[in-house]
Amino acid sequence: MTDITANVIVSMPSQLFTMARSFKAVAKGKIYIGKIDTDPVNPENQIPVYLEREDGTHIQVPQPIVINAAGYPVYNGQIAKFVTVQGHSMAVYDAYGTQQFYYPNVLKYDPDQLQVKLADPSDGFGDSLVAVKQPGDGTVARTVHDKMAERYTIDDFLIPGDVDDTEAFRRAIKHSQVSGQVVYGSSGRTYKISGELQLVDQITGAVARIHGAGRNSSFITPIGDFDAAVKAWGLGWGSSGGGAAFGVEFCGFTITSNNTANFTGNGLDIRRVGLWSLFSDLKIHYVGGIGLYAQSVFDHSLKSIEVRGTGGLGVKIYESKPTDPDGFQENSFLEISDVHAIGCNGGYTQIEIDGGDSFKFERLKPSEGTLGVDLKGIARGFTFHDTYCDGQIFDSSIENIGISISSSCSDINVKGGRVWNIKYAVDVSAGGCNVSGINLAYDSPAGSDVYAVFARPSIDRMLSVDAGLRIKNEAPFFVSAPIQAASHQYTPTISNVNVGAGSIYGAYNKLGNKLKIYVHVDFGVGSSVSGAIAVTTPVAATKTSFVNGCLFDTSDNKSYPIQGYIKAGEMGITLTHSGGLVTDTSPFTLSASDMIHLDGEYWIDTVQP
Repeated sequence: MTDITANVIVSMPSQLFTMARSFKAVAKGKIYIGKIDTDPVNPENQIPVYLEREDGTHIQVPQPIVINAAGYPVYNGQIAKFVTVQGHSMAVYDAYGTQQFYYPNVLKYDPDQLQVKLADPSDGFGDSLVAVKQPGDGTVARTVHDKMAERYTIDDFLIPGDVDDTEAFRRAIKHSQVSGQVVYGSSGRTYKISGELQLVDQITGAVARIHGAGRNSSFITPIGDFDAAVKAWGLGWGSSGGGAAFGVEFCGFTITSNNTANFTGNGLDIRRVGLWSLFSDLKIHYVGGIGLYAQSVFDHSLKSIEVRGTGGLGVKIYESKPTDPDGFQENSFLEISDVHAIGCNGGYTQIEIDGGDSFKFERLKPSEGTLGVDLKGIARGFTFHDTYCDGQIFDSSIENIGISISSSCSDINVKGGRVWNIKYAVDVSAGGCNVSGINLAYDSPAGSDVYAVFARPSIDRMLSVDAGLRIKNEAPFFVSAPIQAASHQYTPTISNVNVGAGSIYGAYNKLGNKLKIYVHVDFGVGSSVSGAIAVTTPVAATKTSFVNGCLFDTSDNKSYPIQGYIKAGEMGITLTHSGGLVTDTSPFTLSASDMIHLDGEYWIDTVQP
């Protein structure tokens, strides 16, 4: 036989009432029902008693209940079933008014109230009446109420009659700010909001931790128009970031308006947020303003965020400057990984970073724009790892740029990554930068030129570039890559020399605060020398320096070592040998097919244009 739980006794629904001292019916007696531990004869102590009809319905009946001659309780002379809904006291009197029985608490429990109490949300009822114990050694019994309190969802704060989800979301944020708990979004749920969601209490500075079920499962849709869908604004910005919001968390949602004209605000707006904060696993689609805006932020992470089709910039990070009210924050240490900006801002700049210190970027992906990343302001010590940039269209004439580094920046490192449909992978105007390991891929008409680096003339310190990367430059510039004479040439003037049918060739490179110079002179038919020989340079020396070289006498196949000296402040090298100045006759008479060669370096001022 299948196991059963036998807990209902087969008995008469109408109980026989007998005398206390003899087995006789309490004929014409009376029954009083009242509150536990009270005298039920007193009307003030009585509780409702109901007659249960054959169809299961109930009607309240007056007290006392009458007992017939056979000892059964009756209603209008008919034996009936009487019920109540709670534990109670009961007194039985005989026909002469003598008390035969008194029970202060008949049942000790409230049988028909269990369902009511389980459905009652008041404290002490509902799930507070149900126990749970997790499997495993050492676990203890708890109430379901306590167990459920470990995890709150936004829907726990939804009140019937709310026109949308704005106030429920705000109540959830407030609970998180007060309790410190994470409040979760539900899977498959779209939260419609008609006003901003502020994650930082603008009076106390308390922060919220809100986690959706994942960016493909929980959604926030603005209805109407306002500044930003989600904000995290710290209250101030004192020394070392004092007053900023610490520990804000917002993860696992998609913010989408589906129409940039309907909602012109920003998607996620972060300001004055610092340590231990996390913004991750997010999508921000089709908002009219900036997708992700961050201002005066430091020491936290932006991870796994996709921004698509926004009316403004996909991502903008603005770090305060010394002249701003917030003031400049040294060592802002922002970590940004797997952030994508796709088809934003009308196909122009996708990501703009204005200032900052020691930011680290991993797998940044700006796509479908003429400029992937615009780096400007006081930005220094940044590192980009494995950036993927995709230009707007398949046409080199657009001159799409992957990463642009303005002259106000410094010490920017771009390592690895791939660029596609990009004219210039990295456009550099700042000093002290490093570019390495970039893979160029371009679908374009045959003959289009693409470059890993475009070196601008404003560079004032050494630019380090992998030897194998193609460079386009606007001289003068600094680069540690091997000199490419054809790209960095200049035409020196050779005083007192006419090379006739010969040639003069010059090239140079800036290496930090030194200039490496290469000059070669071939004397041709009809050449002549009329005095001491000197060679002009492209940049003035800051200190008197010497450059090595040689003279080659074709007539006897001999070379003669020479040195050239350049004085501080001058732009010319005077040639000398062991016997004095190099002239038309010393150390030998120069003629057709002879050569002058200089190859060396001298000190320069690094701030020269």
